[in-house]
Amino acid sequence: MILIKKIIVFLAVISLLPLMSCNSGIFLSEPPMSDEALSATIAGDGGETEFHIPEKGLEYISLNQVSSLDVFCTYLNAEGDTIDSSAPASEVGKIEFESDFYKFEIEKKDGDLFVRSICNTSTYETVRTIMLQYSYGFRFIDVKILPGKPLKLTDTFYYHDLVVKEQTNTQRYRFYNGGYSAQTIEFSPYLNERAGLFVDPERSSLWVCANFYTINVPVYENGEWILKEMPNVRPGYNYELEVPDQETKVSVEISAKSVTTVALDIIYSQAFCRGCMVFLNEVLDREIPVMFEITSVCPIKHEIKVEDIQ
Repeated sequence: MILIKKIIVFLAVISLLPLMSCNSGIFLSEPPMSDEALSATIAGDGGETEFHIPEKGLEYISLNQVSSLDVFCTYLNAEGDTIDSSAPASEVGKIEFESDFYKFEIEKKDGDLFVRSICNTSTYETVRTIMLQYSYGFRFIDVKILPGKPLKLTDTFYYHDLVVKEQTNTQRYRFYNGGYSAQTIEFSPYLNERAGLFVDPERSSLWVCANFYTINVPVYENGEWILKEMPNVRPGYNYELEVPDQETKVSVEISAKSVTTVALDIIYSQAFCRGCMVFLNEVLDREIPVMFEITSVCPIKHEIKVEDIQ
């Protein structure tokens, strides 16, 4: 009985040898790549790295990204001619990605991928993922690109003169003086008033809201609106400006034995203009215009009127 069991085990091992040989062939055709071999970090301006990839069974190579970014990608063959992004990997010689803010390229040559970052103007690291599609599965390569030289604000200008208009906010107060002598009421007209500034960039350029800039803005000074340099302006955010002296006090006399209505008018002036901020990508030597609208509001004067005495 023991002899029969040994024979059965021996025959089972012999029968598995062809399968083991077959699996070995499969794994040899799919050379393993460690996690370290599937990622790298490079400089934003001029950084480069290299990956050795298995070419056997490689069907497609592409950037793994949202489809809206595909417009910035160009696929080229080995001769430098533009090809369709769906072309098989055997026809792809290079993939170029270029926008106003980034430029990098992926070159495929003799089983190697050369990844180069020409520029990265963002102030943070960005990761680009290369997708390799094989007949037996997928591999992904992550390249972390460090920040490079940021965009430089070179000019700010306005398309027309400031458009100025005024608006009056009125508050009414009713006082009862039941005494036999007049009473004096003090008003602080500017105590809770605010002056504000808002820079509104065009919807396609909301990236400017991530940083602070020094630009000329409308400011009300000495009875008129002027353009004055202001540091640390962040588009898309409200800013408070100086207002008239909040300690200003105005006295109003309330007659004896009367019910008196007092109206307090605060006159606001608003200045509006459309302008353009011009940025420079120094590496690509490319100017990037950003259109914006700017609105500045300031309380400029007050009026107090006794409207009714009963």
